[in-house]
Amino acid sequence: MACKDDWVLVDDMPTRFITWGAWIDDLKDGENLILLIPGNPGLVDFYREFLKELHEKLQIPVWAVSHLGHEMPPKSKNMHYTHKYNLQDQIDHKITIIRKYVPQNCKLFVIAHSMGAKITQEMLKEPDIEQRIATSFMLFPTVERIGDTPNARFVRPMIQYMGFPLVFLSLIFTCLPRVLRAFMLSSVFSTAYGAAPNHVVEAGLKLVQPTILGNVFHLFKTELNQIKELDVATLNKHKKKLKFYYGTNDGWSPLIFYENLIKNIPDMDAVVCQNGMSHAFSIRSAPVMAGLISQWIEERKAS
Repeated sequence: MACKDDWVLVDDMPTRFITWGAWIDDLKDGENLILLIPGNPGLVDFYREFLKELHEKLQIPVWAVSHLGHEMPPKSKNMHYTHKYNLQDQIDHKITIIRKYVPQNCKLFVIAHSMGAKITQEMLKEPDIEQRIATSFMLFPTVERIGDTPNARFVRPMIQYMGFPLVFLSLIFTCLPRVLRAFMLSSVFSTAYGAAPNHVVEAGLKLVQPTILGNVFHLFKTELNQIKELDVATLNKHKKKLKFYYGTNDGWSPLIFYENLIKNIPDMDAVVCQNGMSHAFSIRSAPVMAGLISQWIEERKAS
């Protein structure tokens, strides 16, 4: 089945889905399903090529869902956000989606990137959600002390003191010709990551606009307040359904967090990347990550 990309109201909240293999209303009870929960920013276009590769390898349904407020619905949809959404709002949103669209006997494989891992951790506290989840792959997870990370120490004062000017500059940016905006973003991504795939540039164009950027900043501020000490009790309780994957040089989830996880839960399935992938793996390492995830899912389907 070809990719389907559309907007849906989830409890009156505008939500963008991208799916392969089965649309959200078409999933049959007992089927396998892969669900991506993104990091922040939570624009699903960043992950498009990764998820396409994953579906081609496994031939099971794949869904990606946007974070509330991180993408702008087309005017033709006549959908509107009501406020800025915090981390708890995003958690509740994903719980609602699973309850509404994922049958109880479905075998759900969650791919949780960055702060998506925190969302997944909180979802596991709900018995009916935990029942559906076969495995959650926590990729470059931010599940503890995000405010102490090198990247947060850099970004926090920038947003605190430069947040409004940055949002204003994004307004000016949107007034430029699209081809110029795309060229500028392509240059930024190429400089930062050594690659600028079209789907990543498209995601960047959607990100750099005032409302979206403001919502992304707001979510980050709530992450700082809510992602504190490692929730050892919850992770230990659900460790058989978790696999953690840490980067070797990750400014959002440094190796000291991997060491802390293993220290507190020695038998947790947690590994360190040996493939040189960055936190933003979907920009230049989508095929490599898709290969890893597909292998892990095949192993768990067989068990």
